[in-house]
Amino acid sequence: MPKQISLQVTPREAADDKAIRRQLVETLGCSPASLTGYLITRRSMDARGRQVRINLTLQAFIDE
Repeated sequence: MPKQISLQVTPREAADDKAIRRQLVETLGCSPASLTGYLITRRSMDARGRQVRINLTLQAFIDE
């Protein structure tokens, strides 16, 4: 079942597949084995503060 998720991560985490998967599993509260994949549907940068953040909108696929 696909789910739409929004995450806010650092630029380093946005470039790392394992970090994105870890954030998705944490946010969804599912096991790492049940997360079969994800698709980044939107990516934007938030540079208003000192720490630059990347806003990701993802479609996560669980048990598919």
